[in-house]
Amino acid sequence: MHFSPVCWLTFWFSITFGASQHSLVACCYLIQCDHNNDGYISIKELKIFIETEEENVPYEVIRAIHNNFDKNCDHVLDFEEFLEMLNSPLVKKTFRRLSSRYLKYVVVVPSSPRPIGLKSDVSRTGLYEEQSRCKKTTIGMVTLSIIQIILFYANISLDGGSIAEALKFTPSKDYEVWRYITHIFVHASELHLFPNIVVQILIGIPLELVHGWRVLVIYFTGALGGCLAHSVFMPRADLVGGSGGFYAFYTANIATVIMNWREMSLPIVQLVCFGLMTFFDPIYNFFTQGDMSEVSYVAHLGGAVVGLLLGVNILRNLKVTEKENVISYICLTSYVILMIVFVTLNIIKSIKR
Repeated sequence: MHFSPVCWLTFWFSITFGASQHSLVACCYLIQCDHNNDGYISIKELKIFIETEEENVPYEVIRAIHNNFDKNCDHVLDFEEFLEMLNSPLVKKTFRRLSSRYLKYVVVVPSSPRPIGLKSDVSRTGLYEEQSRCKKTTIGMVTLSIIQIILFYANISLDGGSIAEALKFTPSKDYEVWRYITHIFVHASELHLFPNIVVQILIGIPLELVHGWRVLVIYFTGALGGCLAHSVFMPRADLVGGSGGFYAFYTANIATVIMNWREMSLPIVQLVCFGLMTFFDPIYNFFTQGDMSEVSYVAHLGGAVVGLLLGVNILRNLKVTEKENVISYICLTSYVILMIVFVTLNIIKSIKR
């Protein structure tokens, strides 16, 4: 971005004559807001600036605020007018998100006699958490959990467990492709069902509040990836339950932390927590349940891999950088290759049988 001489001059005076920290921040706001680099803020520029943080602000409100602080009635705001606007309690109260935004500017004075440079480090910590909204359509995980509970008890009430027989993944019936997904609706026991429900509710709903429908996509693709891996590495074992799906939630949280690092509060804490959960949960299950024939750790791993690779690509990234684009491309390519490999292996296995 190129800055106008007026902006640079204003900034230089602010530093030279000991202006307050708030004035320096206001000057940096002015530089950011001044799109045509003339040193003044028009109504259009103010509207763009406010809408970076606020949603659905009526044009009349922005125009009224602009006119209120345009003391010389020249239809633009100079630095003093802009600073007064930022200091106004009315503006701070009206635009809470904008007033709470955190910017940190560092003035770098080089040793050589060159003009003062401005190095900016814009941190929008907490922006991710602000995206968490409960909508009428945010019912995916609750609906899924209710269906799983209903089908579990309906299967018990029917002689022979016909629902489970129709939905669970059975290697000898892998040509019935719906079983690669429908096994998530079948559980071996209440001890199998309800811990899964609790985990997917506690982890899935917070994700759903931010990412919406994408969370169900992660769940189902995680379950599919887990089942494909299970079918290849445990070709004689049936598979029931949604473990692949909620293991995808563990690593989907890691994916969203990676892609929204600067926008999250305490991202390192979230990364460590979900990393430990992903690593130690299988170990805990192994020592408490033991027999690998009873627990498909391969399905867990398959779901976790899918959650990470696909989560990076379809979950919301609030501020995309070039490095994140590279990471996204690598993850998507890896996901597509793995899916092709495991689908092919399942087809070959089915043909040979």
